[in-house]
Order: sequence, then C-alpha cells, then structure tokens
Amino acid sequence: MKNRKSHFILISLTLIFLLLLLFIQINQLIETAETEKRHFAQSVKLSLSLATEQMSRDRKMCSNVQSCLLDTQSFKSQELKKLEWHRVDSIIKSNLDQYKIDLEYDFEIVNMDLNNLKIKQDTCEVCYSESLEIALQQAGSQLIVRFPEKNMFIIKRIGTMFISSIMLILLVTASFILTLSLYLRERKLAGRIKDFINNMVHEFKTPIASIGFANHRIQNNKEFTLPEKLHKYTQIIDNEKNKLQEQIGTILDLAQLESEFSPRNFSTVDMRVILEEAIQAVELCVSDKNGQIKFQNHAIKTELFGSKSHLVNAFSNLLDNACKYSNGDMQISINMYNQNGDIHVEIIDNGMGISAKNQKYVFEKYYRVPTGNIHNIKGYGIGLSYVNEVVRMHQGKIKLRSAEGKGSTFSIYLPC
Repeated sequence: MKNRKSHFILISLTLIFLLLLLFIQINQLIETAETEKRHFAQSVKLSLSLATEQMSRDRKMCSNVQSCLLDTQSFKSQELKKLEWHRVDSIIKSNLDQYKIDLEYDFEIVNMDLNNLKIKQDTCEVCYSESLEIALQQAGSQLIVRFPEKNMFIIKRIGTMFISSIMLILLVTASFILTLSLYLRERKLAGRIKDFINNMVHEFKTPIASIGFANHRIQNNKEFTLPEKLHKYTQIIDNEKNKLQEQIGTILDLAQLESEFSPRNFSTVDMRVILEEAIQAVELCVSDKNGQIKFQNHAIKTELFGSKSHLVNAFSNLLDNACKYSNGDMQISINMYNQNGDIHVEIIDNGMGISAKNQKYVFEKYYRVPTGNIHNIKGYGIGLSYVNEVVRMHQGKIKLRSAEGKGSTFSIYLPC
C-alpha cells in the first residue's frame, strides 16, 4: 500500500513538473516574441526618424510632396507623386536596411487635418508613423509605414528557439506518456505474476497435505512392520514435506503482508512471548547442529502494538537463518532491552557472515548472497525482505552488522 502511494505521489509530481516545464517554455516563447516586437518597433522608429531627417534635407522633394498633398486631382500632380513617392520609398528602404529589416512594406504620406484620418498606433500592430511636420512645414503631415507580414517576420526571428522549444515539449510529453504506459503495463504484469505465484502456492498446499497424510498412514500402520529402508524413505518424505510447507508458508506470509497487512488488525503483544515462540520454532534445527541459543531479557517494557503471527514468523526467520548459515559450533545470542522508549532486540550468531558489498542488498526481495559453487542452503531470497517488511510495518527499523567468517548481528528497534 505504501509503495502504491509513493508511486502515485511520484507520478503526480512528475506530471506537475511537466506542466510547469510546459508553462515555463510557453511563457519564455511569449516573452521572447514580445522582446522581438519591441526591438522591431524600436528599429522601425529609428529608421523612420532617420528617413524623415534625410527627407527634410532635400527641400525640393519636400516642396513637391507638399504640393502633391494639396493637389491630388491634376495629372501633373499625379505624375509628380509617382516620382517623389519612389524617392521617398528608396529613402525608407535604405534606412530599414541599416537595421536589417528586410520585410515587405507599404507607406503613405497623409495630411491628417485635410483627410480627417485617424490612425491610432495602439490599435494597428503593423502600422508605424513618423511626423513630417518639420520636413513639410505643414501641421498634421505624417509618414505612415505598414508591415503586413510583421508577425511572420517575428516568428522567423525566433524560429530556431520556437521550433526547438516545441520539439522539446513534444518529446518530453511523449516520453512521459510512454514511461507512464510502460509503468502501468509492468505494474499490471507484476500483479498478474504475483497472483499467479500465490494461486500456484495455494494449489500446492492440497497435494502436500495429501502426501503428508498418506506418509503418516504408512508410518503408523499397525497391520505390518515397515522394513528399515522403507522407514528411512518415509522419514525423507516427511522431512522434505516439512521443508516444502515451510517455504510455502513464507511465500504466503509475504503475500498476505503485502496485500492484507493493516494496523487495524494489531493487538497488544508481549515481545518476550514472541521471542520464546520463535526459539521453539527453530529448536529442531538447533538440536540437529548441536548448537544452543542464549536468551537474555534486560527489558522492563516488553509490550507493543502489533501482529503476533507476523512478528513470530519474522524472528523465527532470523533465527532459522542464523542456524542454517552457522559453521560448526553454533552459538546464537538474543539480547532484549529498552532504548530511548523502544524495544531493542539483538540477534547475534557466529555463522559465516555477510560481506560488506552484499549487506546493502540482503533486505531486497529475491536477493540471495552469492555462495559460489556451494548450493547446500536452499531458499528463494524472500526471508530477510519479509523480516524487513514486518519491521517497517510496525514503524520500526532493522540494522545489520556483519563480516565474512565472523558472524552477523541483526538489531531490531520496535516502538513500545
């Protein structure tokens, strides 16, 4: 449940960051476009200012332009207008070229008082005007230049940034969608695999129980006495059946822990009783290896709020590992005491130990410490991950100190 919540938070944060990136990129593009517009307007204003100054120095051209504005009907005036307007056009173009404005435009020179023409600069984004009052010595005279393709020019100026930003936004969005779909597909597949394993393990329980029942009937049959060899075979069957039941129990416990474990099912339990039951569960393994377990209880507060069955299974798992991985003279010490309001349990063994490079992986599911060509100890790599999950579900923590050939110490801290 906690993993699902963490995944949901991670996906939500990633989506928020993606939307934030989109907002920043779009905002950056808008700001760049506005900056280019201001730069364009400033360049046009300066070029038109230079153009009007250049026109004012040619008094003959100014006089002809003024005459054309006053007389718009005569043929002579129209011919003169073509000539002078062409000269004005060349002046405007040369000054625009100085500011690298290579853009189509059209212009007109108007007398606003005579034509009652009202052009507002703030309502015409492609229009720019410059007063010709000094050059023509006539009030209301203005040079108006329009750039019909101004917006396309701005887009071209920021084209590289615009295209790269759009491509980046699309790629990041596509990557997020693809990653999310792959995650959902893998999560669904993992769920199916987990359900398959759990169902398969449940199906194993019935035939194993039948094998155990049949073997028990053979061993306790009073109608005939079993030969010694057959009696040995029934013992082997019984031992292997018990191992299989133990492994199945561990897998089912882990599945239950992941799906049904909830603090609502907790009750007050005594840690001393839990450790005593865990010790009883591994008595057979300890006696087979002629070892011993020393349990010292120095704790005053031994009660906590938790799941008795899972805690017994977790500590049984740790003791079983200490037994299985022991070398020769097996000694296991269990020390319990209170520390900072917590119950602190130490399980110390003198087994083969765990190397430093493997210690950070031992609590991961399905990880087994490499043993080279030695395969005398069987398992699936879920025991310590189960222990870690049980401790974490009880708001506790587990630590490992170990060295190869010098045994291991597992320290478990659980809140009272």
